[in-house]
Amino acid sequence: MRALIPALLVTGMVVGVVEPLTSRPAGALTLLSITVSPTAASIAAGHTQQFTATGHYLGGSTQDLTSTATWSSSLTSVATVSSAGLTTGVATGATTITATDGLILGTAALTVTPAVLVSISVSPLTASIAAGGTQQFTATGTYSDLSTKDLTSTANWASSLTSVATVSSAGLATGVATGATTITATDGLILGTAVLTVTPAVLVSISVAPLTASIAAGHTQQFSATGTYSDLSTANLTDSVTWSSSLTGTATVSNTSGSQGLATGVATGATTITATEGLIVGTAALAVTPGTPPPPSPSLTMSPGSGKKRTTVVIRGANFDPGQVVTVTYLSKAKYTELCKTSAQADGSFSCLGKIPRGRRGGKRGDHSIVAKESSGRQATAKFTVTN
Repeated sequence: MRALIPALLVTGMVVGVVEPLTSRPAGALTLLSITVSPTAASIAAGHTQQFTATGHYLGGSTQDLTSTATWSSSLTSVATVSSAGLTTGVATGATTITATDGLILGTAALTVTPAVLVSISVSPLTASIAAGGTQQFTATGTYSDLSTKDLTSTANWASSLTSVATVSSAGLATGVATGATTITATDGLILGTAVLTVTPAVLVSISVAPLTASIAAGHTQQFSATGTYSDLSTANLTDSVTWSSSLTGTATVSNTSGSQGLATGVATGATTITATEGLIVGTAALAVTPGTPPPPSPSLTMSPGSGKKRTTVVIRGANFDPGQVVTVTYLSKAKYTELCKTSAQADGSFSCLGKIPRGRRGGKRGDHSIVAKESSGRQATAKFTVTN
């Protein structure tokens, strides 16, 4: 209830009841206008702009009406505005932002420009390739309106260590040497990164040579294997791969040390020769044609086969190449003594006389080797036993 000031008698008259000025309610102030600030603004789609509303009252006083005014946007398809004056750009265009209190309103102009790029994500975020191998990276841009776009073909790509890996203008990275590098996609001032690890080169293919071959049954063919690695380097793998023949009844191939990759024809037909290391294989085709069996190996006999030093012996050979010169030597403790030299007859046989050496060249009692070797390299061995 209002506080009443007692009536005063002034020269015998009643002046009346006066109400204190300080007791006037705030609502009694008369709102004349509203100013919205800023009066004009521009934001990208997806971005926000805070507007404020200031009320101007009769008598010159002002009051912040931002939280009490009623806010609206003339085109909500362009921008929306919250009850506290915070606008959000929706799509390109222009709209009017209005703050209303009763019948009084204030306005501001808001322009919404296209959404702007706010971040770039590079995928995959981490990757590992062998030297010489490749990895495709992609760049996805996220915009202020939360839309996304593939920027792989338009971003600027870079590798922090080109000695480890390079990257093309389309985001294709190529491993150069063992190590780690950062792959970056940039658009203006916005960038995204990924980490690429490059491991040592790996075997990617095996080539077998010759690629095709033909041999007669009983004959041989040497194959070789060359490995090509992810960094395009090569290596001879003949002695380290595993060799196999698809039809061992047609041809076999050796994995024995010293003869790896040596195929031997068994019977007429065709087979595939394969060199394998891990999951990588290389192949060649081998045809086996009919053929005469290889000639029998040379043989050697002595008469007598034992005796004292200086014993004369008759040396006979068979299955040597006709016309080839044959040299017969006696071996004792790495000391060679020639016993005789002759030529093989038309039937591959020969005979000659020799004398077992005396002294140290004759060696101690026991077995000693007699070797008959023809000039083509074929040879046969027998033994002579010294009895004293």
